[in-house]
Amino acid sequence: MVATISDIDSHLDRAVLSLCRLDVSAIERRLHDMGDNAFSDEGQRTNANLTSIASNLNAKMKPYVNEMKLISSNRSGREVYHFPWLDEWIPLLKSAVIDPLQINIGNIVRLQFANMTAGSAILPHSDKGPWVSRTHRIYIPIITHPNTLFMMISATRHGNMNPEIIKNMKMIRIKSGPGDVFELNNAMTFAVANRGGDQVHLIIDWAEEPAASITKLKTGDECEEHSGEINSLYCDSDKVSNLAGTKQGEL
Repeated sequence: MVATISDIDSHLDRAVLSLCRLDVSAIERRLHDMGDNAFSDEGQRTNANLTSIASNLNAKMKPYVNEMKLISSNRSGREVYHFPWLDEWIPLLKSAVIDPLQINIGNIVRLQFANMTAGSAILPHSDKGPWVSRTHRIYIPIITHPNTLFMMISATRHGNMNPEIIKNMKMIRIKSGPGDVFELNNAMTFAVANRGGDQVHLIIDWAEEPAASITKLKTGDECEEHSGEINSLYCDSDKVSNLAGTKQGEL
């Protein structure tokens, strides 16, 4: 079944919710000061590296989209990993975004910036895995322009779609500007297209209960996600499980 505009209209409240607008100008300035190199493998040598079992799929679904990971998790979303750069970013992110949204640091499952170069796209897809059903997805444009297309597709379609379906699918654009905060139902199909200059958005996935464990990664750690019943990440770091109950203001 091909999605129609009436489909997405009738389900829009389940697809995306506009929450508020925040002042993200300080975050924007810091990203500009860091430059595009901060999103490259070379530029992130002082961060940690995560090789996911979904890496190949992500490369296909998000061509020319580079990420700066600050928090990630295993597929269950219960084992959380703090990347080295989080310490540098957390004061600014807390004051500008996390505290105003009343999100507990210990409940954040994934936190990352995504840099979309001119002409890049996040192709229509829906996120999968146990972590999706237990988290809230927050989407905030930081650096953007009128030629960024943030789109939702009918709730009747799920999963990654073949090119023929994508070609015939009708989408609705969600207007967004710098600092606009949305809660996105990423279990439904969505897409982003960049038809202008560089675009950077912030993604926060947070759960209503704290993580079971939080591991602080060290500079240069190489982590691999292994499939299986527990879908753990394997890396050489010290696990600090008591961070899972951290309250706002303690980090």
